Amino acid sequence: MGAFQRLGLQEGVKGVKRVALHWRRILNIAIARGSGASMMLSSMSAEQRVAALLLDRSDRWQARGYSISAFALTVTRGEIGTHLGLKTETVNRVLQGMHKRGIIEVYASEIHILDLPSLILL
Repeated sequence: MGAFQRLGLQEGVKGVKRVALHWRRILNIAIARGSGASMMLSSMSAEQRVAALLLDRSDRWQARGYSISAFALTVTRGEIGTHLGLKTETVNRVLQGMHKRGIIEVYASEIHILDLPSLILL
């Protein structure tokens, strides 16, 4: 019985090592994407950064089979600002500007894209 337990333990350790290697690879890819994204963001205006975030969220929702034009932002404006390298006030101002131009509607944390082509062109 001891041999079986050791065998099971060894297999478990091998499985943990495989999982750890898998997560390490995923993290390396995320870091590489993140550094590329931060370099790209540095050359974009605040409006372009927010538009890129909204378009990315729209694409992600569409990939899951949901609407591309209506989705919830599950993060605060402050968190959006931190992610994009902007102040909360700037995020608010950009969203209000997009709203005034008829590009989006904002209901609390829900976003409705009214003019997708205009959002893309930002």
